[in-house]
Order: sequence, then structure tokens, then C-alpha cells
Amino acid sequence: MPWLRERGYQGGPDHFRHLTSLYRPRPAPEAYLRLRTLPGEQGQVDWAHFGHIQIGRARRPLMAFVMVLSYSRYIHLRFFLDARMEKLSARPCRRLQYLVRRAESPALR
Repeated sequence: MPWLRERGYQGGPDHFRHLTSLYRPRPAPEAYLRLRTLPGEQGQVDWAHFGHIQIGRARRPLMAFVMVLSYSRYIHLRFFLDARMEKLSARPCRRLQYLVRRAESPALR
């Protein structure tokens, strides 16, 4: 910082860094909302494709279903060997009903 001293600056390096930081642009704050939920009130579900696996001579898609309950962060993960509509809807719905009943149980609060 000799060039600053030549121009008459008397302060220290820390003070100079502080002064220049006041003029630097600040990153915009990220907006988010913390959700407060009751047991069994809300969860998030998603499906994912994990490529294919070989079973015997058949090449099958490997699908995953994941559900996270918002209150407890309980995670349910299940893999399926196909993406037929009846498997994509019936089993997760039964599992969701079970998880909601489980989450509403007084023993888990």
C-alpha cells in the first residue's frame, strides 16, 4: 500500500479495507419462507430415474419414489423396476396414508 501513503492516506490497511467495502456491491439477499407445519400436514414427493439394470436377459428401468414429511423430515425411499401408472400411483398413495396416520400418532410428537 505504498501508493496510498504517497497520496496522503494515514490509516492502516484494515481501516482501508473497511472503507472500500462500504462501496462494494452487496449480493442480493435470497428470499425464503420457513414453513411451520403440523405432524402429517405436509410432505414432498418426487420420482427419479436411475438408469437401467440388467435382470437376466431383460433390461429394466430403475425408478425411485421418495417422500419427505415436512414436520419430522422422515424420508421414505422405494425403488421400482418399471414406470407403469398403477405402480406410480397406488403404492405411494397407500404409503402416504400410512405415513400421515403415523405422523398424527401421539407417540411420535
